[in-house]
Amino acid sequence: MSSSLNDDQVTVVGDDSSDAESHTTEVIPGPPVPFVPAPIEEPPSMAMENLPYGPLYEVRRSRGKGVGMFATDDVVRGTRILAEKPLMRLGVNDIDPVGLFALGAYKAQLTPAERQKFLSLHCRAERPADRVMDRFLSEPYCSDPAGLDELSRVRRAFISNAFESDEGKMCGYVQARINHSCTPNASLSFNGRTGHITLHAIKDVPAGSEYLVSYVDHAELSTSERQNKFAR
Repeated sequence: MSSSLNDDQVTVVGDDSSDAESHTTEVIPGPPVPFVPAPIEEPPSMAMENLPYGPLYEVRRSRGKGVGMFATDDVVRGTRILAEKPLMRLGVNDIDPVGLFALGAYKAQLTPAERQKFLSLHCRAERPADRVMDRFLSEPYCSDPAGLDELSRVRRAFISNAFESDEGKMCGYVQARINHSCTPNASLSFNGRTGHITLHAIKDVPAGSEYLVSYVDHAELSTSERQNKFAR
């Protein structure tokens, strides 16, 4: 900020003598300047122009949920809304609750551009136990502290966003933006023949409505078990 004063903010008090020492300077405050808050800088992953969209959907802000996936037109029950290749995929035998195998898949399966897309996904907050676990799990893949931070985010992002099917666990760039509901209007599945994650409407979905899926099998889990699952 400049320390210079405007002409209308300074009054010289004293006689007309040219002796500089006989003059004093009095600063008279100018009119108050209204406070204008600086704009909030959002991470690139939240910039609207970077969010994905398709013929029947757009990803945009969802109240209380960050972002969500919304219908851009009226969609009738049974319509396929999305088909996308997963960014990362683990086989049935590679699924683990702490995301260890996700670190290897991240290193082996993703290009640099795909890694940037994956790192832009929502990631649950770090917990006290995460730092110890991250150092233990990441040791085979990285010893650099900056790299450990990256792999920590990978592990937590995969746990937060991955979709599980009979053929393994996977995470898609668009699929990860779909929010949960106990009364869903859409259903996720994995097509092993095409290798795509697919989303189908299980109800008629009006334009402007958010597509919602159930993250859990309600027939197999109690209310408390579902709550514990979401708390992870």
